[in-house]
Amino acid sequence: MVVRKIFTCVAAAFVDSFPAARTCPESSSLSRSLSPGLREDCASAAGSCETFIEDQISKDLTPFHDLELAATGPNSRSRFEQIKIYLLPSFIQPYYTGESAIRRKPSPTAYLNGIRGYASFAVFIQHYSNEYYRGEHTFGYHSRPEDVHLIQLPFIRLCFSGGFMVTIFFLLSGYVLAYKPLQLARKNDAIGLHNNIASSIFRRGPRLFLPLIPPMFIASTCIYLGWYGKSQFPLERWIVETTHTSYFGQLGETLDNFWRVISPLDGDWFYPVEDPPFWTLPLEFRGSLLIHVLVLGLSKVKTIIRMTIVSLFAIYSMQKTRWDFFLFASGMILAELRLIRNAHPSLLENWIQDPILFKQAKLVKQTFWIVSFIASLYLGSWPSKAIWTYGYQTIASWTPAQYPDGLMMELFWESIAAVMLLTSLENFEPLQKIFSSRLALYLGDISFSLDQWQSPLWWRLVDENSVKLARWLAVKCQR
Repeated sequence: MVVRKIFTCVAAAFVDSFPAARTCPESSSLSRSLSPGLREDCASAAGSCETFIEDQISKDLTPFHDLELAATGPNSRSRFEQIKIYLLPSFIQPYYTGESAIRRKPSPTAYLNGIRGYASFAVFIQHYSNEYYRGEHTFGYHSRPEDVHLIQLPFIRLCFSGGFMVTIFFLLSGYVLAYKPLQLARKNDAIGLHNNIASSIFRRGPRLFLPLIPPMFIASTCIYLGWYGKSQFPLERWIVETTHTSYFGQLGETLDNFWRVISPLDGDWFYPVEDPPFWTLPLEFRGSLLIHVLVLGLSKVKTIIRMTIVSLFAIYSMQKTRWDFFLFASGMILAELRLIRNAHPSLLENWIQDPILFKQAKLVKQTFWIVSFIASLYLGSWPSKAIWTYGYQTIASWTPAQYPDGLMMELFWESIAAVMLLTSLENFEPLQKIFSSRLALYLGDISFSLDQWQSPLWWRLVDENSVKLARWLAVKCQR
């Protein structure tokens, strides 16, 4: 049953839209090349869909989808044929329609979309494994006498290391949200920076929280009907039974949970019973506001001063157990470093004039980033009860006292691992190819829906429309 369910969901993960449905700029294959999370983050930084796409083509920022189908008119096929094409993966559609596939060379940052795609798929696996297993697989190899399964080994366990993937999400959000505003700040474009941040903040809330309404309503109905009972879930921790005698009472409880999820003033973690994965969205929203404040407040200072202040803030946040703020601020630092490298692409060559010495320095640099990449994956494989696990016991002893054994210790090291991972990828392009494949980019397209609702169709039906609605509201409310 588990295998069949996972197979069904994996197959559904390849569902894409048919070309005839693309009638607006937001639905174009170019805009679609970004995952819903990355697309909105970047679009938030550009003001409008059309301007964003036009800007990023010229600046080489937008991750291109490596497969685009030739466009066809919506009236060229019957409705039934359009539905059949709708249910086919994008890379299979040309074989059915007879249309030619156009390959595009991925941009230098296409791998960001691929990272998010693979990370969301790992979260998807974790959610379903937690539904049927009691968490024994989360312990490290030989943590206990019974922990002798290969899937518990470092690197292999990355396929269900959901905590590590959440830290990657926050780091990527900080990076992408800060990139365009930092570009404008470095150009001293005060008006453009103000318009950019104002538009981004206004649309961020609706974009993140509007997609929550349908699934929470559906889950509330299922709870009231008893569909979250013992007969549906083999583990007691997932059983949710209604305490209300009326349907409207159940909806009232769900509404209270919804308000608590979207509240920017509630600093506690909250797992709504309707859909526990929504716990990350309030942190995402607060982190987004943090990035906008940091960029705007430091937009007039020198680059070195800005990076020093943000770095100190990141360290302070980690010391105060705000690992999420640490990740967002670190993403902003990495975005600034990319802008610096773009402005000075031959820095190493200019610094080392001797050809032999330069070649040796380049080899040392490549080796360092490869080792850093491998080390980041090792730390990202952090197991439960690492203090019992050989290979992690010594590292666990280095953990600050404010991060006790358990989830907090795990998030501390996984946050460091996420920063190491993205820094390594940023500085050694050959590693980026792992995350620039057709599959990785496609998973990136559907990552937000795959992560939060385990359904790529939800991306097309709800998520994309929420993005459009947020943009429409921004236009209508503009003075």
